[in-house]
Amino acid sequence: MAAWLLSSGFNDPLSDNPIGSLSEINRQFCTAMQPAAASTVCESSVTACRHITDAISETSLLNAAEQNATGQSTTGQHLPNVPEPNASRQETAYIWEERYLVQYVGGYDDRIGIYDLNTLKDGAFGDYIIRSYGSYRFTEPMKELFLKIAMNDASFQEKPYFIYYDEDDHLRLELYVDVSGAGCGICYGESADGTNETAERSGFVFTESKKAAWEGAQYFMIFDTQAYYIDVPSIQNDESFRNYKESYEYNDAGQVTSFSCEAETNVFSEEWTPVTIASYRCVYREDGSKKEEELFRNSLLFSTSYSSARLHYDESGRIAYIRSYITHGSLEYYFIYEDDGDIPACGIMLDHYPDIVEGIFYQYT
Repeated sequence: MAAWLLSSGFNDPLSDNPIGSLSEINRQFCTAMQPAAASTVCESSVTACRHITDAISETSLLNAAEQNATGQSTTGQHLPNVPEPNASRQETAYIWEERYLVQYVGGYDDRIGIYDLNTLKDGAFGDYIIRSYGSYRFTEPMKELFLKIAMNDASFQEKPYFIYYDEDDHLRLELYVDVSGAGCGICYGESADGTNETAERSGFVFTESKKAAWEGAQYFMIFDTQAYYIDVPSIQNDESFRNYKESYEYNDAGQVTSFSCEAETNVFSEEWTPVTIASYRCVYREDGSKKEEELFRNSLLFSTSYSSARLHYDESGRIAYIRSYITHGSLEYYFIYEDDGDIPACGIMLDHYPDIVEGIFYQYT
């Protein structure tokens, strides 16, 4: 078993063109190979990659990547004519299963890139998996491979434990959970055409479940409307605001469908300017139960975290989904019910950073 260590000039897998031209891949692999093998490997770019038959084993993909990042082959011998790795930026690349180019980059984000050689087009890779900070980004054709990696050494169910579709019938989440409470999941983003057919997928892994009392869950502390707007009336007593007014709209059943709180302020400039302090919107089903809520508090007047939120309820009026703004990105909550239970049996909170998703799985009591 061997690995081919590339110099620090190998391109970053998270750049716009992560691998560069196919001829450059060929050149770097040929440079790293022994002279005797180079002539065979350099016949053509695609053939070159496929002629490297000493690939790492399927079951030890990530372990082998970490071992190879030290600059040594698995036999402990340095490869010929390969410079020592940069101490602050170690990079290794090799072929796996005669199909994937795997690049391991050490450093603070523990990054690894897996690129499908069969999707090469115009010198760029079409399908990929990028792992960074323990989170994953990948294209739809790489889903099966992602699950194979994420579900390694865990007795996951063959089918998703939970699937969530939004109001437009677009798939948003698949969740896989084993008997211990560990699992993984896939978030489906939105593509330019409003669907998720071509959008990049985000994958996450969690190693345990947490017990939580439903009545004290974060949902009740933050997104309950009474708690969410509790500080809004205090604006009336602030000398920096004037002409404070509230307006409400109701449906035929007398339920509040919208609420708006506005005023004029000199907080942002010397002149008095109008500002929306907070607002609320609610859509109800025909039976009077809530279908969707939108909450808003001005982030310049209150905290930026949770300054906006969207809540969805199922046909029984139970909370099913929440998406909220938070300073570094967004939070998503999915709630899973058993039969006709009034409270969810479990749920997952997803913390979205730029290009990273972290998941916490809860079991509610």
